[in-house]
Amino acid sequence: MIILLISCLLHIKMYKISENGVLTFENGCKTIQADAFRNNHNVKIVIIPKSVRKIGERAFYACVNLKRVEIAKCGLRVIEDSAFCGCFKLDQFEVPRTVRRIGISAFESCSCLKNMTIPYGVSVVNAKTFMQCVSLRTLTLPKHLMVIKKMAFLGCWNLTTLKLPETLHSIEANAFMCCLRLKSVRIGPKIKALGDGCFAYCKNLTSFKIPQKIRVIPDHFLKGCERLLSIVIPDGVTSIGRSAFCGCGRLKRVKLSKNLTHISASAFAYCYALESMTIPVSVIRIEERAFCHCLKLRKVVFKNVGTSCDVSAFADCASLTLKKTI
Repeated sequence: MIILLISCLLHIKMYKISENGVLTFENGCKTIQADAFRNNHNVKIVIIPKSVRKIGERAFYACVNLKRVEIAKCGLRVIEDSAFCGCFKLDQFEVPRTVRRIGISAFESCSCLKNMTIPYGVSVVNAKTFMQCVSLRTLTLPKHLMVIKKMAFLGCWNLTTLKLPETLHSIEANAFMCCLRLKSVRIGPKIKALGDGCFAYCKNLTSFKIPQKIRVIPDHFLKGCERLLSIVIPDGVTSIGRSAFCGCGRLKRVKLSKNLTHISASAFAYCYALESMTIPVSVIRIEERAFCHCLKLRKVVFKNVGTSCDVSAFADCASLTLKKTI
């Protein structure tokens, strides 16, 4: 009898929805349950009071007509995984300052969302959280952010500038891949790890300062960044990954690390504007097609006669006339 009573209390309806699609939760409601309004095409506006602490997994998943969410400025703590994923028309959402966690894919494919400020208490931006938010133009990250997980902002086409907090120490794979209009990135000094392809295909990126604490340039790091003009590899770097700068068609100047030992396959392939390259004495191995199709590459200077170089490392470099060791 007691169990039955508790079960009934848990399912008391604490919301109302009007004929014009306004969903209002009563003050006193603490949790919006998982899948509560999943695939509901009638909801257009959601009003959430300060009593709500958590929005459950997929609570508003694929509410394709949801346009605006109004939340009390304090109260909410957690937005769970995929809570608003696929809300294509959602264009207004102000995350309350009390939020401490935003889950995986929480706002994935919210293609009308234009502005986002992530509150102070969030230390991790989870995987795919804002993936394919193609209208996102302005992004404010919290001062104490530590990690940006894989594909967090993949495909945010309209993001133009990015200022990363100084506390950030890790950006995972494909985090900002295909941010097509991204022109500038400011990275703090504490970054120690960059994931594969984390800024690949950012086609309007013209410059990028690699943090001093980086030891390995990951695979596909700046691949396809067609407008990148120059790059300096810090002296702490010992290895450049596969296709790290492949397809950077306007890349003209490259300064390699004095402690570099390994240049992986296709690392600088299709860098059409590259004219000369000095290979430091520290380099032990240059892998296959590392500089292939660098059509303007005329001069390559090896500082070490013992550097092992794959036979195809400079394949199809039509202008290459001078390869020497000094």
